[in-house]
Amino acid sequence: MNGLQVVASIGLLLGLLALAMALLRNRPAAAPDTTDTGSRQAIGADALVTGRSMSADAARDKVLILMDGHAFWPEILKTLNPSDDSDLNDMLLALRRHDPMTALTILNDELKVVLKTKPGALLEDALRRSKGDMAMEYQTRMGD
Repeated sequence: MNGLQVVASIGLLLGLLALAMALLRNRPAAAPDTTDTGSRQAIGADALVTGRSMSADAARDKVLILMDGHAFWPEILKTLNPSDDSDLNDMLLALRRHDPMTALTILNDELKVVLKTKPGALLEDALRRSKGDMAMEYQTRMGD
């Protein structure tokens, strides 16, 4: 193969990869399994909302459902911030530097921590923790 054929082959491969990623990114998320009789409930059912944020327990149930459905950002934002509160939205968008599954995993971990350490914890408490953890991670990478 000469150099031009190699470049053309690589270009074709990258184009096919970009197309596959675009198709996967735009596929609809799977509907939540409403047959689950465990602690998780269908999204929107019995979520305790206090002020502008929901309880950490209700948020964790929703995060697990979103993870099961491989949700994308629009669904994540709508589910975790149904009242479209701008402050809560900003905190959620801080996680958007990650892909949706990584962000949901981070949020799930933070929700577990606040549920163990703070009675009556809210989604906002976990989001504040995740924001602090991301700042520490950034400082560690930058050598501060």
